[in-house]
Amino acid sequence: MLKRVEQIQFPDWVKIPVSMQHQFFELAAKEAQKTKSRLLEQKKRLEQLRASLKFERVQESDEWKNWRIAYVDGSDSPAISERLGARFGTYAAGWNLYHGDELKSEKYFSGKMVDFETGDAEVTKKILDLLAAGLERNVALECLEQESPDLVVVDGSFYGFGIRSRLVRYRRIGQGEFEYGSDLVDQLVGSTSRVLGSGKAVAVVKRVTTAAIDGWVIKQEGDDRNVLCANDKRILSSLMAVGQVFSYTKTFGEAYAFNVLSRLASAYRRYVERLSVRDIDVILRNVRSEIEAGIRGNLGCAPEVVLATERVYLRSDYPAPPMCIEVRAGTDVSKILAYLVATHNPATGLPLPLDMIDQNVGLPRAFTREFVEEIEANLVRDSELDKFDVQSHFAHLNPQKEE
Repeated sequence: MLKRVEQIQFPDWVKIPVSMQHQFFELAAKEAQKTKSRLLEQKKRLEQLRASLKFERVQESDEWKNWRIAYVDGSDSPAISERLGARFGTYAAGWNLYHGDELKSEKYFSGKMVDFETGDAEVTKKILDLLAAGLERNVALECLEQESPDLVVVDGSFYGFGIRSRLVRYRRIGQGEFEYGSDLVDQLVGSTSRVLGSGKAVAVVKRVTTAAIDGWVIKQEGDDRNVLCANDKRILSSLMAVGQVFSYTKTFGEAYAFNVLSRLASAYRRYVERLSVRDIDVILRNVRSEIEAGIRGNLGCAPEVVLATERVYLRSDYPAPPMCIEVRAGTDVSKILAYLVATHNPATGLPLPLDMIDQNVGLPRAFTREFVEEIEANLVRDSELDKFDVQSHFAHLNPQKEE
């Protein structure tokens, strides 16, 4: 009788040469000591900072049990498939509709991108990002129109797609109805404004990169000697208790302040060391102008369109970090926060329905490769085409490394 042979999974560490393994062990040990020193120093500063920031408790409410709540998410290829003849990408989006905490309906959509195998690969990746964001916004608008939910939860910052959009804004991209990058970006700005303008939308921002608290410290103290050199989510993870809320607006006074203060934190050294400017008010005015110029250059719209949002942090569990939500400035989020706490996933601290739709629309890493192989298989069977030409077109750009 043959015995079943179980495949043993070896850690990646043992797949590299032994001498390199030992080198990385030493590097890890050295970095651990540096991290220890940094964490001990940060702990002192965090305790000093705790008393200066404003934290509130989530207000209890169960009104959400009667709400119709839609979750909207999208994704694109983790890796673009680069062949000799073209670059290929795939993307998807969908909605899940709940009544309270019960799933009532779901709908999914998909798309593809094909680009020339020439030019900057970063531009191709940005085109794919924008196409995926555009599909996600269209799905949100369709859901609002067809299902009339009381609340729409979207994954990611409303205008997060604007980062580096200037890469494609002034280029000819030839993607379906979008002849130029500006056509795609302009439609995205418009559809996002409509979603936000519905008054029903809240965004969950998972990849927080803002450092507004460090910027606030610089503004308060006039220099950066006591900054933590950490993003806000990292700082608030150490300071917030379960059930607490932190609002940029209530702490800093203005809805858009987190944008300006975060830019202050990243630009302060540049102004002091390269431009010999130390007046905080002058630097603040300049970084505000930089933000506005960046919005115009990337999105081609008035800065107030993008700066019309505010952010709030909510800690629903521990040790999961606080979640960051973004809403239209002036929105009363008290009942929304109660809902998010009630439906959170203890493992992530995020709403469980968001984790579920993220899993449903997320495209596996190898999917785009298999999609391209399906295209090739269709063409190989076509008698009008030379198989050699087809195989050459779909040959991997780097034959040593398939996607």
